[in-house]
Amino acid sequence: ISVSSSSSNKCNVALVDRRPPCRRCGVADAPLLLSRRLRSLSALRAASKESSQSLSATIAASPPKTAGEAINRGLAEFHEKKNPSAALALFDLALASPSAFSAPLTEDEARAATYNRACALAALSRWEEAAAGVLDAVNEKGLKLDVAAKDPDLRRLRERREWIDLLELAKGGVTTGAVVRARAEAKSPFRGLRLFLFGGLGAGAGLGLLIIVAKVVQAVQGGEGAPDLNDSLRNLAINSAAVAAFSFLFARDFRGSARDRAAAEAEESLARLELALRDGRVVPLANFRGKARPVLVSGPRAAVSKALRAAAPFREELLERGVRFIGVETDAADPDGEFFFLFKVFF
Repeated sequence: ISVSSSSSNKCNVALVDRRPPCRRCGVADAPLLLSRRLRSLSALRAASKESSQSLSATIAASPPKTAGEAINRGLAEFHEKKNPSAALALFDLALASPSAFSAPLTEDEARAATYNRACALAALSRWEEAAAGVLDAVNEKGLKLDVAAKDPDLRRLRERREWIDLLELAKGGVTTGAVVRARAEAKSPFRGLRLFLFGGLGAGAGLGLLIIVAKVVQAVQGGEGAPDLNDSLRNLAINSAAVAAFSFLFARDFRGSARDRAAAEAEESLARLELALRDGRVVPLANFRGKARPVLVSGPRAAVSKALRAAAPFREELLERGVRFIGVETDAADPDGEFFFLFKVFF
């Protein structure tokens, strides 16, 4: 879903997603449409091919003798010469051609080559491959996730949805399920303890109720040793009320837990949607968490522009409160269709 704003005082972003359009309504399955490419893929491929050919000639003229030398040369290309394509080729050489070297690839060298290869891929904006490389370095090569989380070479990757996907699978990462549980618990602290107490007390009251029913039956039948009927009926009423009360409290908290989880899951799904910012970066909505309050303004282009113009007089006050408007432009012929589909999917 593209977003536009002719005024420099308004947000100029676009919600984007890489998944194919939905056949039913023509919008993306997330349900957002793809934004335009920020750079020409053909130009990138041509430049990469030219650089690779030049590097191949250099390597052929002076091939590295060990994997460690290939890695060090790759680091020099990456940090000193600012040539991530050349660095990537050298890291690939260290990993893919261990038999070409006099000494075998050590565990530390494999970890270094894998991780630095991911950094080079991130510098080339090959985000999915970079995330896969970091995941391999963490899960298979023993790299600590904290290293990747603080490395300035991966700053742009950490701003993207691929990083969120990586955290789902990486050792030591925070999964969406854990975030959902934490947010649901934060909305109602000690709910788990209450469920345990209400469930236990309700079970105890239910067991007591069964015993009292048996005594009431004995009292009604009468005979020697039969309990007093009035006492049995009084105890039956007390235990029945206890069972009803604890069952109600348990069911209320249980339904509330399910409702809060569903809301947190919907919010986390929305947080994964991506925004194409004015400076060319593409970041998930999750990056606004704790920094701003995004407000989606949906409708045809004219309606979105009108709403943003109406908010212009309050711009400074809204900025002070962290409010950021995100226009969601829908089809003018069907102004509610796309947004209705988004609402249905996430809520």
